[in-house]
Amino acid sequence: MPVVAGLGVLAGLLEGIGIGLLIPLIALLLPGTIPVSVPGPIRELAMATGALDTQTRIFALGAAMMGFILAKGVIQAANNILIADIDVRIGRDMRNALCERLLALDYAFFLRNERARLVQIISNDCWFASDAVRAALNIVPAAVTLVVFGALLVWLNWELSVIVVLGAVVIEGALLLVQRRQRGLSRQVNALAHLLGERMLAVVGAMRTIRVFGQQPREFRKFADASERVREGIFGIQRTSVAVRPLVEVMISAVFVIVLIMAYEKGVSIPEITAYLVLLSRTQPYALVIGRSRVEIAAQSGPLRQMEWLLAQEPAPASLAGAAATEAIDQPIRFDQVSYSYPDGSPAVHEVTLAIEPGTATALIGKSGAGKTTLINLLCRLVEPASGALFHGGQPVAELDPALWRKRIAIAGQDTDLLDGTVAENIAYARPGATQVEIEDAARTAGAAGFIASLPAGYATRLGLEGLNLSGGQRQRVGLARALLRKPDLLILDEATSAVDAISEAEIMTLLRERRHFRTALVISHRRSTLAACQQGIVLRDGRVVEVGPLRELSYYEAMV
Repeated sequence: MPVVAGLGVLAGLLEGIGIGLLIPLIALLLPGTIPVSVPGPIRELAMATGALDTQTRIFALGAAMMGFILAKGVIQAANNILIADIDVRIGRDMRNALCERLLALDYAFFLRNERARLVQIISNDCWFASDAVRAALNIVPAAVTLVVFGALLVWLNWELSVIVVLGAVVIEGALLLVQRRQRGLSRQVNALAHLLGERMLAVVGAMRTIRVFGQQPREFRKFADASERVREGIFGIQRTSVAVRPLVEVMISAVFVIVLIMAYEKGVSIPEITAYLVLLSRTQPYALVIGRSRVEIAAQSGPLRQMEWLLAQEPAPASLAGAAATEAIDQPIRFDQVSYSYPDGSPAVHEVTLAIEPGTATALIGKSGAGKTTLINLLCRLVEPASGALFHGGQPVAELDPALWRKRIAIAGQDTDLLDGTVAENIAYARPGATQVEIEDAARTAGAAGFIASLPAGYATRLGLEGLNLSGGQRQRVGLARALLRKPDLLILDEATSAVDAISEAEIMTLLRERRHFRTALVISHRRSTLAACQQGIVLRDGRVVEVGPLRELSYYEAMV
């Protein structure tokens, strides 16, 4: 930025001197002499040509004037390239900072905040913020050039410059009013854009349901209404923005006319007033750049606020100071009077006390909304208890490093998050350094090797976003292979067989009995057949533990079909 400002000063000086040479040039073309009020450097340049004849002096002064302006053009072009480079690097850094901050936030943050808002910030707001940054960068050279021109104008004639300063104050007042309006409109448009983002996510996420029930016209109307409100808001911003240029031009023109009249009244020489007015007119483009840029920054204040909000979120500590490492999860995991509430304050689990014994397969069962997912999140330390504590053997889990604790856990679930990559890359996501032999072994254990072999490129077949080019059962088996590849101490199966056929389920049942790739398993399922491989059972109802013991002795299990 100092370089940008320095080049702006240099460009302004070169242009100002070039325009100042109009004074001796015009003095040679008209009867009279160079006014004594001409700044010293310009007068000395003119006097240096005194030994030449008039015609040669005219050409020399004209060439010098063009030389200064050409040098200014070269420097300004270099400055513009530098600004463009800074602009794109700041844009990159902002996007990287957003991604880094999102990845550093704790899981509870995503439970508290709407997905649509986060998507809006990443997909739209950061680009609008980049526009604001670009506008701010453009202000710097324009502002320093105006300062240089202002100094030269005062040097040429301080009395006329007083009028220019008063005009600048009036223009500044008008711009402040416009900026205030743009900031208000920007916040409104940003809120409307978030609502539109919610509609986008709703349409994409429920595409199957929309088609099954034939609700395309209804969804289109809801989307079109949200889109129209955004259009109206954006049009309001643009309508105000386009008024800035003519407003500033009219005000500068009024100042120009007033200066001309005052110069006539005070008897300022023609060469001097000509140079003064030419220099004053050259301030207009820079004043317009500043005015436009300030209004644009105000128009992007909504996205800028959203960016600032997200970047201001406190990241979760990567590791806790003094936290102990987890070498293995080989002791009982106990929940002691653990409670946790949803972000809206409603209780998710309440005073839960239970134990998961090592080397066993334990069923966690209950109706939807009983609190099973919350217990899994607590167990994985994605969220922390509001009260109570978890223990590994006799040690509080809160004293263990959360990242190292999670390294001993793997989860495969109904909503398997597959990535846009190959089958092998998705399985190896749990252990990026895994060999092909290890990847294939995990796939065979998960019952996925057969269908993977039938894919066009086998393990090298690319999966689309979220693996939607696979069936639900195939996605679940790839997710299970990924979890098994980690060879965790604790394997969590969260409805991991809900979409697989009976044969695949039997393979998973065998896996639970043999436990070759893990030490302990916690199984969530509404299928009695899947749970049959478990020895112990825990029943939840409304966030409370209502039954614990050998699975086949639980009344809830006996009532399952």
